[in-house]
This record gives sequence, structure tokens and C-alpha cells, in this order.
Amino acid sequence: MRVGGRHIAIQLLLLCVALAACDKSAERNSSSESPAPQQPATPLPAKEQVDAKVTDATVVSPLWSAATEKHDAALHAVEKLNRGLQEFISTPTPESLNEAREDWLQAHTALQELKVWSQLPAAKNYLKHKAPGAPYNRASLLDAAPLLGGYLDEVPGYPKSGLTYAEDLEIDNATLSEQHQFADEYYLVYGMHPIEFMLWSHNDPAQQSARFIVNADTPDTERRRELLRLQGERLVQDMTEFSAAWRPPSGSIFLKGKSMSQMEAVREANPWLIALIDFIDREVVGALKPKDGEPGWRFQEHLEFSQDAAHFWRGRMRAMQPFLTEPALFTDAQTRSSLKELRLKLEGCLTALSATAEDNEEQIAICENQALQLREQIIIRFAGN
Repeated sequence: MRVGGRHIAIQLLLLCVALAACDKSAERNSSSESPAPQQPATPLPAKEQVDAKVTDATVVSPLWSAATEKHDAALHAVEKLNRGLQEFISTPTPESLNEAREDWLQAHTALQELKVWSQLPAAKNYLKHKAPGAPYNRASLLDAAPLLGGYLDEVPGYPKSGLTYAEDLEIDNATLSEQHQFADEYYLVYGMHPIEFMLWSHNDPAQQSARFIVNADTPDTERRRELLRLQGERLVQDMTEFSAAWRPPSGSIFLKGKSMSQMEAVREANPWLIALIDFIDREVVGALKPKDGEPGWRFQEHLEFSQDAAHFWRGRMRAMQPFLTEPALFTDAQTRSSLKELRLKLEGCLTALSATAEDNEEQIAICENQALQLREQIIIRFAGN
């Protein structure tokens, strides 16, 4: 990039950061929240053609390799979870339940580590894909939230409810596929969070594990066991397909998708930087927004039953690490070290957030400001390469 062009670009970046702060203040004073976080359109520095060629040669290979490794690691974590679920179903004790719960936390953490790559256009297209005639997309089968627990099993105030007690419906793959989001996006049957509900609908391990012990007097138990068994198997199936999509040379994610952004030229040259910025906007700042129409925060929807916020945020912060440490994106070692410090500071703030508190606006605001500071520094440091 020419020196003059870079100087102008950085001036524009700083100006837009200031405008973003104004927009942020206005948003906090607004009486309504939009369904999706609207991040100010901070201009991203466009590299000249020669730089784009360097990006293709030096960034694509290591970050694609990291993507493959991370998705394979998530698949292994999901397979371990499924083994833990089957062992719990076979021998439902408080001990086997706690082991399955720990497996769930590890698998959920691993899925959060994929969230930056999921911002790439081709990955978005993969996750949004719907099978012919299906009301749901692939993303809903993995880590969608929130859900209505009572759609699966009884909850306080609604005894003998849900698929567990709907004896006119078979508990089999065909029926569960038909019931998954058949009338509402909250009607989740498959994925991480329906399994979370099945493991934590009663927090006490002794009480919850007893609900899976076969008893002739409670025929719902066998249906509950079969539901959880099929949920675990289906999650492995869907994660296997998602992982394979990242595995070269035939992986579908590796086929270049066309960006639909208004900053298309920049996205084509620097898709990794765009994915990182989009991740901060949607999966960090967006997760710190209030829930729609009820108290609490959006990130809490991903741990409604496990009530463990630390694993969730730890996974999402790890998602950025391969990008912030990639020399082809940030050539200066001091820059990479500085970004790492900002990421660790943000991780400390986020992992300290309560999984249930509804009145911690001040702490939420601190974390949000730290996330926006990291975002600003990523753009500025990239422009200064």
C-alpha cells in the first residue's frame, strides 16, 4: 500500500471509531433493541493486488490447516460426549451423569472455538442450507439456542409434557426429524442444547439420574432414554458432516464462495480479517445484548440449564487465537503480543460474567467496551502492517 494511502486509511479508521462511539451512546439510550447487533460500518483497509497475492500464499494455507484441526477436534469432543451419554443411559447414576455433563461442557467449548471460521461466506451458506422439505437448517442441528424445554420433557408447572409423554408419537429418527423446529424455531429436538436440557432439567444429579432408571410404573423413562440416545447419535452424524466439509481437498467449505457484502473487494482479498471482525460483532458484542422481550443477556441462552458461563466465553476467546497469532495477518511480533494481551483481558472480563444475573449492566458494558477496543486495534494494526 502506498504511504499516503495508508495514512488516509488510518485517519478514516480513527474517524469511524469515534463515530462508532457516538452510535454506541445513541444505541444505549434507545428504547428498543434490534434482533441482530448493528455494528457501525468501520472501513476495513483494502490491500493492493500484490498484498492480496501474499495473503493467498501465506495466510490461506496455515489458517485452513487450523480450521481443519479445530473442526476435527470438535468432532472428537462430540464423539466423546456421545459415548458419555450412552454410558449414562446404560448405567444411570449420579456419577455417570456428572461425567456426561463434563463431556457436554467440553464439547460445547470446542464448538465455540469454531465461531470465527463460521463467519466465512461459504461456511454461512453451508450452515444455512435446508434439506428439501425441511423447516430447519444445518446450524439448528448443532448449537442453536434458546429452546423450549417443555417441548422435550416435563418442566415445573407443566407435568407430563413434551415428547417424552406424547405416547401417540414414536421416539425414532423419522419422528424426531419431523418434530425438530416443525412450527417454531424454539422447538429444538436435536443439537447441543436439547441434550443440555436432558442432562440438567433437574440440577440435582441424584434426582436427574433417577429419571433415567427403567421402572415399569413410569413408562416415560424408556422414552426419555431413547430420546437422549438418538439425540447423541444425531449430533455425531451432523458434526461428522460439518467437519468433513472443512477437510481438503473435497471439503465443500474449501470451494470459494462469492461474498455478498458491499465491501466485496475487501472480503475477497482479506476474508480472514473480515471473519474475525464479524465474529466480534456477532458472537461477542452480539452475545452481550439483552435478550428479546425478557430480562437477561443473549449469551445466557447458551447455558440456560448448565449455568456455566466460563466454558462458553473461554471457547469463544480461543476461537480468535489462530487469527491473532498469524504472522501473515499481523507481521509485527509486538503487534501480535499486544493483541494477545487485549484478548486475555477481554477473556478475564467475560468469564467472570454470571450465568444467571440480570442486573449486571455495568459489568456487561465494561466487557463490551473491551471487545470494541480489541476490534478497533485489530483493524488499525492490520492497516499498519
